[in-house]
Amino acid sequence: MLGRNGRISRWLGSAAIIIGSLLSLPAESQPQEIQELMKIQERALANARELSGSSLPDAKSWGEGWKKAWELPGSVPAACKSEDEYWQNTIKNLGGAGLTQADAEKVLSVFTQGFAQQGMTQRDGMIQALVSLRNADAPAAQQILAEWETYSAGLKLAGSTDRSNRADAYKQLLQLSAAPYKDFTDAQLRNTYLREATLLKKRTFMSFYKCNNWDALAKVRSDREIKENNLWIGTVDVKLMFADESRIAELQDLPAAEVSNLQNRLQAAVQGVIAGVQPMLKQQLDKVLKECEERAKANPDDLDARRTAQQAQDEYNAAIAAVGQTKAEVAMKQFGDNSYVIRVIGVNPDVAGDKAGLFIGWIRKGHVMSQVSVKGNAPEEELSKAMDHFLSELDAKLASYDSSLAGMMKIAPAGAIATPTNPPTVGSTSGASKKSKPPLGHKDPSDPGTGKASDADLGSATGMPTGPKDSTSSQAGRGTPGTITSPPVVTNVDPPEYQQAQDAYNSGDVEGSKRLVEQALQKNPGHVSSLMMRGSLRNIESDLAGALADFKRASEVEPGNANARRYHALFELLAGDAVVAAKEADAAIQLSNGDVETYLLRAQAAMAMDKPDEAKPYFEKVLQLRPNRAAELYAEAGTALNTKRYMVANLQFQTVLWLDPNQYSAHFGRGAALAGLGRNKQAVASYQRYLKFDATSAYARQARDAIKALKTN
Repeated sequence: MLGRNGRISRWLGSAAIIIGSLLSLPAESQPQEIQELMKIQERALANARELSGSSLPDAKSWGEGWKKAWELPGSVPAACKSEDEYWQNTIKNLGGAGLTQADAEKVLSVFTQGFAQQGMTQRDGMIQALVSLRNADAPAAQQILAEWETYSAGLKLAGSTDRSNRADAYKQLLQLSAAPYKDFTDAQLRNTYLREATLLKKRTFMSFYKCNNWDALAKVRSDREIKENNLWIGTVDVKLMFADESRIAELQDLPAAEVSNLQNRLQAAVQGVIAGVQPMLKQQLDKVLKECEERAKANPDDLDARRTAQQAQDEYNAAIAAVGQTKAEVAMKQFGDNSYVIRVIGVNPDVAGDKAGLFIGWIRKGHVMSQVSVKGNAPEEELSKAMDHFLSELDAKLASYDSSLAGMMKIAPAGAIATPTNPPTVGSTSGASKKSKPPLGHKDPSDPGTGKASDADLGSATGMPTGPKDSTSSQAGRGTPGTITSPPVVTNVDPPEYQQAQDAYNSGDVEGSKRLVEQALQKNPGHVSSLMMRGSLRNIESDLAGALADFKRASEVEPGNANARRYHALFELLAGDAVVAAKEADAAIQLSNGDVETYLLRAQAAMAMDKPDEAKPYFEKVLQLRPNRAAELYAEAGTALNTKRYMVANLQFQTVLWLDPNQYSAHFGRGAALAGLGRNKQAVASYQRYLKFDATSAYARQARDAIKALKTN
């Protein structure tokens, strides 16, 4: 079923060509207005290239050997001559984004006029416009199911349709695609299209490729040669979409309760494709056998005819066995607000025993969605491992795309503050003794950073760094959540100042962003996105009391908002109330079906309450879902340290040690964070702990200098 690079094999490809021929129309039948549609699409996607460079993962962080389409050997089918060519091809097929209501109405008009010119109805045009839109924009669960069900139905139609009657075949295919919309009125079709077409604000796409031997791959010409040369090639496609933040409720998640139904339908569709492919395989075999039989009759001594016939029969048997092994699976993942993986695993019928797979991962976090496709002939366990890695990376990266939380949880390198980078394992540094790894949440009595995180250690009102405040936040204690006492005015419509505040922040105008978000909250004191954005801005300025007030208020106004509850938990933890933090984290876990960051917060709260046994299962869950979370936290802590957010840096470095006590470089960073908080005695203890593992490096000398300075002050 699946061939080279995870694509459908030439057998299924033949079926796709037949379906495509039924769908295709003469060029002269295409409406002239299609050019106007393309202009709208190109305008809407003008930022896709820039967005790709700023928002998609950097393949260099995955290791050596990754290439983009314009870097591939020319013999690889996906190769492009230049980056410009890649984007021209991508933009044509990616789908729209940033459409205004007027744009969407124009696109819909083009579809309906085009179908009218072909002798069909405006209703046909509206349905096909909606089908086309959902093919590009629908979440992975809907998209993959529709794709395979269309293959199945199309193959069945291809086997029963007189292909000489193209118009009749085309109408039958339209009827198939229109079936899900048969109960829609024309007004419902129109309104549904206009609503969905304006949902996405930005989007981009990029393909990444890796091979175990690019030079050898450039010389092969078939799947069989790939198998014979022990080559493999894998592709990772990443699609990123930003929805209108005021319309998050319209985004369609896959509930865990629907997984079984989706898997059953998908497997049935796969079986339908198999049933449609088999007669085609038999037809091709019969043709070859007949030709060989005629050759043998004409020349009884033609041994080549017999060998050809036997080879064709063997290939047919292998192909039938191969397509029968194709299976579909769906599994929920604990990333973001909604995440799952769809796997279609099979054997390439072109090459006996050559396995191939297609993994589609989906993650939504707030208003940002990403689809990751991992495909190829690499071992199944490697594809599965790769998918979890990419979803984990995107889970972290998507947090930085939430404009209401911009800058707070952003993943970035450690920055200019001198902290050890790429921390070595225990025993690799001169003067460090090799030890067995302590258990998760280990309490080391000689180090104040790996035991109980008391209220004073995590931060109280008197220990909090201060920054610019405003009248809505309380300075006294961890406190009162602000001066708002009247019930908030809640509305689904964003104040215009909120979007302006986002734009100002994204352009680097932080002061303008602060002013505009204040204006938004004056108009609507209960606007949750504005509260969360102001909380983020306050956090950046180390106004943790103000940030806590905003996130607390947001969680009160909208208790069903998982992000609000999660960040409320974080700032309660930073403020020293671990009991409330644990309660809020529990609520966020229930609302989000559990994600890595919420599990981590729950574990941190348990440690702050001196309950390592309670924290242990949450830490284990974190490492199960994201094995490299400790390393990521180390980088995040360096960023917080560099921006003088010492309270956050302290907690993050401390959590690194809870997750992996052998990452001893975190002791150095924690020493710097504690020094920034003015907790000199604890800072000295952290630096001394670092020196137990590293006694000779430049960082060791810096640690000694810091200890000397701290003891002097």
